[in-house]
Amino acid sequence: MQSFVRLRLHNQIRQLSIIGNTITLWYSYPIYVFLFFCLSIKELLDDKICHLFKHLVKTSCIKPEVF
Repeated sequence: MQSFVRLRLHNQIRQLSIIGNTITLWYSYPIYVFLFFCLSIKELLDDKICHLFKHLVKTSCIKPEVF
């Protein structure tokens, strides 16, 4: 009985973490798109804009794996 309750709790925690990851991805998606856009035409953009954006990403709560 105790292992069954523990298993259910574990499944609920896993579902919550999946939902949390989905929300995080959904909110960080525009940042990744902008980052890809910034990196793909980096030679056309001013490097200071990219540097500023990288600094903003580093100081925000969303930490892309790129840096």
